[in-house]
Amino acid sequence: MLPSGWTLLQTNPRQTWTILETSSAYEGSFAADCEYDDQLAYQDEVLLSPEFQTNSARLQFYSFGDPIGAATPTTIVT
Repeated sequence: MLPSGWTLLQTNPRQTWTILETSSAYEGSFAADCEYDDQLAYQDEVLLSPEFQTNSARLQFYSFGDPIGAATPTTIVT
Protein backbone atom coordinates (compact mmCIF):
# COMPACT_ATOMS: atom_id res chain seq x y z
CA MET A 1 0.00 0.00 0.00
CA LEU A 2 1.34 3.43 -0.93
CA PRO A 3 1.90 6.06 1.75
CA SER A 4 -0.81 8.71 2.03
CA GLY A 5 -0.54 11.35 -0.70
CA TRP A 6 1.70 9.31 -3.03
CA THR A 7 0.64 8.64 -6.63
CA LEU A 8 1.36 5.62 -8.82
CA LEU A 9 1.31 5.91 -12.63
CA GLN A 10 1.17 2.31 -13.83
CA THR A 11 1.76 1.22 -17.44
CA ASN A 12 2.46 -2.47 -16.87
CA PRO A 13 -0.38 -4.68 -15.57
CA ARG A 14 1.98 -7.28 -14.04
CA GLN A 15 4.89 -5.36 -12.50
CA THR A 16 4.83 -1.91 -10.93
CA TRP A 17 5.90 -0.13 -7.76
CA THR A 18 5.15 -1.77 -4.42
CA ILE A 19 6.04 -0.72 -0.87
CA LEU A 20 7.93 -3.34 1.10
CA GLU A 21 8.45 -3.60 4.83
CA THR A 22 11.95 -5.06 4.83
CA SER A 23 15.15 -5.26 6.81
CA SER A 24 17.13 -4.68 3.58
CA ALA A 25 16.02 -1.05 3.20
CA TYR A 26 18.93 1.40 3.05
CA GLU A 27 17.57 3.16 6.14
CA GLY A 28 14.42 2.50 8.14
CA SER A 29 12.04 -0.39 7.60
CA PHE A 30 10.38 0.40 4.25
CA ALA A 31 11.47 0.49 0.61
CA ALA A 32 9.83 1.03 -2.78
CA ASP A 33 10.42 -1.76 -5.27
CA CYS A 34 9.67 -2.13 -8.98
CA GLU A 35 10.54 -5.51 -10.45
CA TYR A 36 11.18 -5.98 -14.16
CA ASP A 37 8.60 -7.77 -16.29
CA ASP A 38 10.01 -11.14 -17.32
CA GLN A 39 7.59 -11.17 -20.25
CA LEU A 40 9.26 -7.92 -21.44
CA ALA A 41 6.01 -6.00 -21.75
CA TYR A 42 6.23 -2.20 -21.92
CA GLN A 43 7.10 -0.80 -18.51
CA ASP A 44 7.44 2.89 -17.60
CA GLU A 45 6.36 2.95 -13.96
CA VAL A 46 6.28 6.24 -12.03
CA LEU A 47 6.02 6.79 -8.27
CA LEU A 48 5.34 10.39 -7.18
CA SER A 49 5.65 11.78 -3.68
CA PRO A 50 3.49 14.63 -2.46
CA GLU A 51 4.97 18.11 -2.82
CA PHE A 52 6.83 19.35 0.22
CA GLN A 53 8.79 22.45 1.15
CA THR A 54 11.89 22.83 3.26
CA ASN A 55 14.34 25.59 4.07
CA SER A 56 17.24 23.60 5.43
CA ALA A 57 16.89 19.90 4.75
CA ARG A 58 18.82 17.53 2.53
CA LEU A 59 16.85 15.08 0.42
CA GLN A 60 18.46 11.74 -0.39
CA PHE A 61 17.43 9.05 -2.87
CA TYR A 62 19.07 5.67 -3.12
CA SER A 63 18.46 3.25 -5.95
CA PHE A 64 19.75 -0.12 -7.00
CA GLY A 65 19.45 -1.43 -10.53
CA ASP A 66 19.12 -5.16 -11.03
CA PRO A 67 21.89 -6.48 -13.32
CA ILE A 68 19.38 -8.91 -14.87
CA GLY A 69 17.41 -5.89 -16.05
CA ALA A 70 20.60 -4.45 -17.63
CA ALA A 71 20.88 -1.62 -15.14
CA THR A 72 23.89 -0.68 -13.06
CA PRO A 73 23.69 -0.37 -9.27
CA THR A 74 23.46 3.34 -8.52
CA THR A 75 23.33 5.53 -5.47
CA ILE A 76 21.94 9.01 -5.99
CA VAL A 77 22.40 11.62 -3.28
CA THR A 78 20.97 15.09 -3.82
